[in-house]
Amino acid sequence: MTAKKPKGWYGKAAKADRREKRARRARLEQVHRAKKGLGPRSAPSPEDRAAAAERSAIAIAKAKAEADEIGARVEAKAANGREARARSVKEYDRQARALRRDLQPKLSGVDRGTPHTRRQHRKTSFERLCDERAVTGDMAQAAQEIERVYLAICGAVVIGGLGLERGGGGGSAGPISDGVAMAHASRYKPWADEMARMRKGGDWPFLEIVIDVVVDGRTFRDVETEKRMRNGAARHALCWALLKYGVMARWCDVSVLREYEDRYDVHRRALKAA
Repeated sequence: MTAKKPKGWYGKAAKADRREKRARRARLEQVHRAKKGLGPRSAPSPEDRAAAAERSAIAIAKAKAEADEIGARVEAKAANGREARARSVKEYDRQARALRRDLQPKLSGVDRGTPHTRRQHRKTSFERLCDERAVTGDMAQAAQEIERVYLAICGAVVIGGLGLERGGGGGSAGPISDGVAMAHASRYKPWADEMARMRKGGDWPFLEIVIDVVVDGRTFRDVETEKRMRNGAARHALCWALLKYGVMARWCDVSVLREYEDRYDVHRRALKAA
């Protein structure tokens, strides 16, 4: 519905006034175009209309292409997100199945424990060395005897100390079996004295390295860091000390020990030279 015209809109005087205003605007426009050096306004030619239509079509096509490109990028990003979520869900399901498999009871009767328990019972450096077949039978026997004698002596010292504190007297250091006492007197003590003598001479602390790795289960890296040894030196020192124990116990030939010394740089040459 059109708005109501004002009063006097349809009169002859009003129409004449409107014609006069339109004519005045036309004259002003002609003057303005003349000042700018433009000719009188004329209707666009067919060529101009065709060129304008072509430019409009090109602009529309360009805008459509840009919109299609943006839509393709959005779709690709959404597809990547769906694939990432699918991979995440698949990995979660795999870990859940593995955890359920580890926690379920074993029908074979062998209790492997939970994953946390198995992580706490990882193999020591010496056990991994045995798995690599770098330890011979004589070296393994020497390591077992050193551990048995060392633990027995420590236990006897602790028991003897408790007896003294409780007023039980200090006549004995604690119960030690005959086999351990014989091993300590005939093999362990001479070997430990020899390692102590070499340590005073400036060589590596072989006894401490054997106790740290075999008895305490420390890693070679920790021992090398504490003793300021180069990488791999603690491993060779351990193997040489165990071979030395076997040679002194007459379990293996001294040529095996000399061959190992010739193959690896076992001793602390810098301190010896100093």
